[in-house]
Amino acid sequence: LLSTKGLDVTPVPKDFKAIAERSISAETAAKYKVTVDEKSYTFPYFSRDGKQHICNKFRSRFDNSFWSKGVIREAGLYGQQLFPPGSARAITITEGEFDALAASEMSGNKYPVVSIKNGASGAVKDAQDNYEYLNSFDTIVIAFDNDDPGQEAAISLATLFPLGKVKILTFQHHKDANEYLIHGKTKEFISEWWNAPTYTPAGLRLGRDLWEDISRPRKYDTVPYHWETLNKQTYGI
Repeated sequence: LLSTKGLDVTPVPKDFKAIAERSISAETAAKYKVTVDEKSYTFPYFSRDGKQHICNKFRSRFDNSFWSKGVIREAGLYGQQLFPPGSARAITITEGEFDALAASEMSGNKYPVVSIKNGASGAVKDAQDNYEYLNSFDTIVIAFDNDDPGQEAAISLATLFPLGKVKILTFQHHKDANEYLIHGKTKEFISEWWNAPTYTPAGLRLGRDLWEDISRPRKYDTVPYHWETLNKQTYGI
């Protein structure tokens, strides 16, 4: 067990409210235990086994600054404690806490959604630290921001896992999942989630994607020879 004594980790409260400016419902806030005050949002992080609350990560309401109190380096992914290993067929990974909340909200809070801890630059390290957990799910859907850092991090993360396991969602309408929720694009998000392509290195195709090609009847133009025996052997020219 990790000791949090003296680390000033404020316990998770019991009451939660909606975060209107992010279109996050009270139900989703309570599920992920996120709170808000006049200055910042608070996201609690738990140990990788989900048993201990060991860190709080804060985000300013006035700018894009972050800070934390506790031992975040020992924490699992944001929301990981909610979903036991292999508890569903697929898990979605987002680039930020609000995106995880939004993706969960748009999915009815029914399916595993987690966030990396330190943005695109820390995606690979976060995935490596929690490799066995993520790999316990049949499918990993990466839903990072639709910008160069986000997409580059998504590809780097995808290469860590077995071929055919990872899908990369590239947003078509907005930059990230939270913007989809704010702009009422839930149907579009769900559609893009289901249609996210499986990641494969350039030039490689999975066998399951080749069935249409190999099952399609091939058509040939043929001309018979003058000799019936030769036609039986060669089917003409």
